[in-house]
Amino acid sequence: DPLPDGTRVRVGRVIDGDTFVAQLPSGQEFKVRVLGLDTPESKRNAKAKRDADRESTSVTTQITLGSAAHDAATKLLDGKNVRLEASKPDAPLRKDKYGRTLAYVRMGNGRDFGEEIIRRGFGECYGWAIAHPRQERYQRARPSTSRLSKIRDRLVKKRKEKSKKKKK
Repeated sequence: DPLPDGTRVRVGRVIDGDTFVAQLPSGQEFKVRVLGLDTPESKRNAKAKRDADRESTSVTTQITLGSAAHDAATKLLDGKNVRLEASKPDAPLRKDKYGRTLAYVRMGNGRDFGEEIIRRGFGECYGWAIAHPRQERYQRARPSTSRLSKIRDRLVKKRKEKSKKKKK
């Protein structure tokens, strides 16, 4: 049975910047894919390659940005109680072709998780691929190109520094 709009869950584990494992009060676990949000991959795969080609960056840069998105999502969600919201009010939550529940995520502080991740520069509105009801709001949340570039440059530099320290 599909879950109803407004289902409350606890975030058990963040998989990446736009996907996590949720737990119902009954203990049942399932994966949630955040609607309208796209974050870079944190592992080398075909999508990381496509994203690198689309954005004229390297796969390594995509993975660095994906790891940063994962870390940001973990800080915001891990172990927290959130509310899952459907794309249409009062409609049941849908699943994608991979069996993940598709939902907007309302954090305990009342903020929209997808919008917050975009505002912080860790993701983008998925409206370029699939139109969705919060598309305009998500697009407005996106930092200016110059600010986003600064955020990305800082993240890549920080990861490189960490990598150098580990090698020593």
